[in-house]
Amino acid sequence: MEPKNLNTESLNKFVSLARTHKRGEDIADTIADTIGTLERDAYLALVAEWKQTFKAIAHEIREAKVMRKTADTETERNQWNYTRWQLRSKANALMAARKGIKQVARRHWVAKQKSEFAA
Repeated sequence: MEPKNLNTESLNKFVSLARTHKRGEDIADTIADTIGTLERDAYLALVAEWKQTFKAIAHEIREAKVMRKTADTETERNQWNYTRWQLRSKANALMAARKGIKQVARRHWVAKQKSEFAA
């Protein structure tokens, strides 16, 4: 049995959260609240996983676009276009999840600044 990648599971959870909200700011705050606080290594691992996932989806979108343009029949073109549309929707949700991940970093920075000024 293959070990589960916790970052991938977390990323999928944040993407699903991003899909449930309508306004941009609510998405970032909700995901940041869900994440809570992260150690630097965990945060960097999550960002690296996000980058890897987004890069793979972007590559699939480009491939689907090429396949759509080179398809022989209209049905094939429509299928590739639908696949491309689904991938773009997932990429948009990933971008919304990234907002939440960045919000965690912002909150951490603000807390660090407050603790430095308080000392």
